[in-house]
Amino acid sequence: MKIIKLLVVYILLLSSFQTFALKDPERFKPFHITTADVSTPENREKVIKLTTNKDTQANPIITFAIVDGLDSKKFTLVGDKLTFEATDFEARKNATYHVKIRSTFSIPPYGALT
Repeated sequence: MKIIKLLVVYILLLSSFQTFALKDPERFKPFHITTADVSTPENREKVIKLTTNKDTQANPIITFAIVDGLDSKKFTLVGDKLTFEATDFEARKNATYHVKIRSTFSIPPYGALT
């Protein structure tokens, strides 16, 4: 009985040190938005197309949502088009606006990553 227990422990230890190689490591990179920071002239609306590092996957479903924040009311989002409303930059001291976007990626039938 003791010999069997030692053998089981030994097998478990060996299996815990196995190395696996991924066939397609690009598929397993963390999902993130890749759209660059943008600038816009004063008093002009700016439409920004949102992109991700997973846009090239087979039939992806990618959704975006604005997360509440200090400047989130200055932005609207429809699909992958983020619009910054026309703004008088002199109305505030800092003319830098920030918006946080949550993105979700899924390939049916596997589910979603956020």
